[in-house]
Amino acid sequence: MFMPYFVHMQQWSTAWKTAVDEHMARLEQWNGEWANAETRAMERANEAIDEAAKLFKASLRYGHELSSAWRKQSAEATRQAASVIGA
Repeated sequence: MFMPYFVHMQQWSTAWKTAVDEHMARLEQWNGEWANAETRAMERANEAIDEAAKLFKASLRYGHELSSAWRKQSAEATRQAASVIGA
């Protein structure tokens, strides 16, 4: 009477261990895929930050060039106006 239950329990524990092992294998695979995706996301974020910094620097340079050109044109216009008034 004891043996059938004992054999059944061994079968159940074997099935349980198999299920847990399969689950752990899938979990480890998913964990690896998640780590790869996270690494790719970090790389893309770093690239985006670098591109944003380049764009910001280019915008600053362009603003500086516009400001310099405006100052030169303003000074030239003032000279021309002064020469017309002085003549």
